[in-house]
Amino acid sequence: MKANACVNHWSSEISLTLPKLKNSIISGVEVGDFEYACYNSLYYTMNSLLSGKNLQKMQIDFSEQVKLMHGLRQTYQLLYSSVWEELISNLTILKDNPITLEGSHFSEKKDLTILTDTNSISILYNFYYSKAFLALVYEDIDLAYKFILEAKTYHLGVASLYQFGEFAFYESIITYRYYKVNSNLNKDEVISLIDNAVNYYDSLCMSAPENNLHKKNMLIALSLELKGNQSSWEYLDKASKNAKKYGFTHILAIIYQYAFYYWENKDMEDFAQTYLLKTYSTYSIWGAKGVCKHLMQTYPNVLNSQENLNDSVERFDLKSVLKISQSLSQELEIDELLKIIINIIIENSSSQTGYLFFQKDGEIELFASYTDGVFSKTQNKLMLPLQLVKYVQKTKKDINLKDENKQEVIQIDKYLLKNTPKSMYCSNILYKGEFRGILYLENKDIKNIYTEERVEVLQLLLNQASTSMENAKLFDEISKLNITLENKVAKRTNELQEVIIDLEKTQKDLKYLADTDPMTKLYNRRYFSIVYENIFSLARRDKTKLSILMLDIDLFKTINDKYGHKTGDEVIVAFANKIMNLSRRSDVVCRFGGEEFLILLPNTNIDGAEKIAQKIRKATLEISILVEEFSNKSELNFSVSIGVSEVDLNLDVHLQSAVVKADKALYEAKESGRNLVCVYK
Repeated sequence: MKANACVNHWSSEISLTLPKLKNSIISGVEVGDFEYACYNSLYYTMNSLLSGKNLQKMQIDFSEQVKLMHGLRQTYQLLYSSVWEELISNLTILKDNPITLEGSHFSEKKDLTILTDTNSISILYNFYYSKAFLALVYEDIDLAYKFILEAKTYHLGVASLYQFGEFAFYESIITYRYYKVNSNLNKDEVISLIDNAVNYYDSLCMSAPENNLHKKNMLIALSLELKGNQSSWEYLDKASKNAKKYGFTHILAIIYQYAFYYWENKDMEDFAQTYLLKTYSTYSIWGAKGVCKHLMQTYPNVLNSQENLNDSVERFDLKSVLKISQSLSQELEIDELLKIIINIIIENSSSQTGYLFFQKDGEIELFASYTDGVFSKTQNKLMLPLQLVKYVQKTKKDINLKDENKQEVIQIDKYLLKNTPKSMYCSNILYKGEFRGILYLENKDIKNIYTEERVEVLQLLLNQASTSMENAKLFDEISKLNITLENKVAKRTNELQEVIIDLEKTQKDLKYLADTDPMTKLYNRRYFSIVYENIFSLARRDKTKLSILMLDIDLFKTINDKYGHKTGDEVIVAFANKIMNLSRRSDVVCRFGGEEFLILLPNTNIDGAEKIAQKIRKATLEISILVEEFSNKSELNFSVSIGVSEVDLNLDVHLQSAVVKADKALYEAKESGRNLVCVYK
């Protein structure tokens, strides 16, 4: 879990963590480790959302994982998930106050007090991050700026998680927009903030460009714009291509939104309108219906304009059709072909919903659907325009819903009466003049999008689609003749897959062993060094205090010599458990070697570190280990000496430099009689 939730995304694409996290949910349930299973469940849904997955699909995923958490009674993960669920709800539905997280999943009126009282910094970070994100996309930049600053105070609560690395991006783009709207920030300080973030993402791009290149390029664009450099637009364009390539749909929509602001600020109306249309279309693909409705209400002259819609860069043209036809002709697997056909039609016709029906054994059946951004091969029959489909099949006449025929058309099907789309097109699919199926398309928000030009090109595409379907069917029939051979290949493939799964599990186990101490399950010295450098960089960037404790169990050699190594191991494990229980979520605990331990204390000055050290020292005296000596059982107590030092953010770049000072303080504690806390002067 640690690798997939906290490590892998620093060096590989975020979406690659999802299958492994899902497998870990299953394995956790199977072995009865319910806490482990539900943490994996939480990280799976979070990473899915942050990777740009469709919001309607995310609602289904969260619902499934929350049921698991309920069943296994994991209240912390439930509360954590509820913030994200409410965020999705506010994105998909336009509420009276879309920035307030108040609904059936999470209530900030009730739950925020609990989170604050219990100092649940990880959930508090995600709460304020969610509100800042909502304020950003709903264009209340004052609130976005307020909430991103609130989130910053809890940033260390998500140290090492994927959203930890997202913060600098959102802080920068919100601060930039706040400056542009209000002009009450220092321009040089805003530029410095953004440039520091660019450097941060530049370093992350060295190992995971898939997750970070779009952020880096967008921030370069904003910095250049503030500096008056005309090449800023080139980087904004690069950012959109990067985000689109790796599926970060939500960030792509934000990039388009900022491109709209960019051209609007330059009084380039045509360019601004183009990017507003792209913004609307991309939020729609993501499934953010609430945001789309907000945009409709805010910019009605652009988004309700048929002329602008037809001039949108998303329209069909012959060049697109030729390219699409080529991709269709190369696909022979029916299920994949159906997915390609429906996705291409939806994306290029400004439709929101689409159904593909084909004839099978004399009956018309649904083969593919695209609804709310989700592809499927099934659909509830009550949610389909079946009467209209049969009417079009029987009459062999295509139907295009327009103002002049609206009343007549909607009487054909109860589906149309209930859903009342503003645009609808239903067409026969023919192959060499013979009926093969039906295409149904609709848009609930915009009138008359299926113009004569668009319908003409749609028909060209449907001709190619029907030909590709016939070829795929023929290929499928030929493939069935080789079923015996395929079964043998499949059996061998399964055997190889099992070997691969075993290897992946072994690699995961080896990674865990490489990062942790096997006896105490704490981080080991090697991994602690990596974490130290990350947290050091953050502390230096944010100018926050960072302290370190070095702990050594007193007279440990005497305990080993007198009671044996088994008892010595019990002492180390008991002490490790004690300091883990006393540590905060943001602290990083490590077994440095033998009986020595290190604790890194983010956002903590020397006085705070000394108080924590004294707390650990006193709690250690309460630990007792049952021992047997000469057939007599007794309780063994022990003490700990602790060295405390504050990290110098100018000098202690590497762990060794910071440890030397803490080690000197520890030596002083030992020499002064043990069971002491000494601070490096």
